[in-house]
Amino acid sequence: MHKENWKFYLALIGFGLAVVAIPVAILYLMDGMLSNVSNGTDDGWLGFWGGYLGAIITILGVFIQIRLERKADNERIKAERVADLQKKSLESLLLIMNGINDSYQILNEYYKNIQQSEEKYSIDGNNLSKMYNDASIEGNAKDFALDVANINYKKNAEEISESSAKYDSIRSTITEYKINQLAFFPFSVSQKDFANVTKLSSVLDNLIDNLQKDFWVSTVYITIVGYYETYSTDYSKSNVIANLDSRMLGPQNIVQTFDSLKFNENMLYFTKMLESLKEISSVYVSKISI
Repeated sequence: MHKENWKFYLALIGFGLAVVAIPVAILYLMDGMLSNVSNGTDDGWLGFWGGYLGAIITILGVFIQIRLERKADNERIKAERVADLQKKSLESLLLIMNGINDSYQILNEYYKNIQQSEEKYSIDGNNLSKMYNDASIEGNAKDFALDVANINYKKNAEEISESSAKYDSIRSTITEYKINQLAFFPFSVSQKDFANVTKLSSVLDNLIDNLQKDFWVSTVYITIVGYYETYSTDYSKSNVIANLDSRMLGPQNIVQTFDSLKFNENMLYFTKMLESLKEISSVYVSKISI
């Protein structure tokens, strides 16, 4: 039982004992030490007991009223505190999601650029070696690398660098959010991915894992641009093909690595989660505005 309830019941018991003890003490005195004193009239005793019981009822009423008001104030303060924590949790998550959205907007440009260049020059990561023996398509690898790097590389390199640093910041912010604010989020049963702590925590884990993988787009971009810069020095088309077909970044060549990314799928998942969060935010704002 709550400590506050124990205090209330103890006070109530003490008050009840006092109510009983006082009349008993009066009767004892009247029969004992004060037996030689006049017992008074019936009207007098009736007035005394009426006043006594009236005072008891008044005191008890005031006591209960004070307790009810105090309980109501505590509940109001608690509700205001919970509402404030929910609001801050929702605002923090919206900021996190907006940060992720900014990163996806940047990465999507590079993803589309590389994908379109692949299609334009018929670049197949599983069959790059055929370009060595076919003069008609040998230059495609070089043109592909040039096309990928055909926009302001310096600007994009800086943009990617800033975006990568932002990813580290987002990951750190999500970790901190899960520790300090996740439990206060205004969960919504109408949005199954935001229904409780466990599900929302899983969504955040998925988002950060997906984003980490999707940042490979920036690695692919910088790597391919580097291959073209090498060509601008040695003018060897075969070296461009060899570089594209190399396994410097893992078991796959750079083109296969790019093709294996689930970028569009991950971005679609993020967009769905962002829309759900915005809907929750809209409902929450409408509710607290009533």
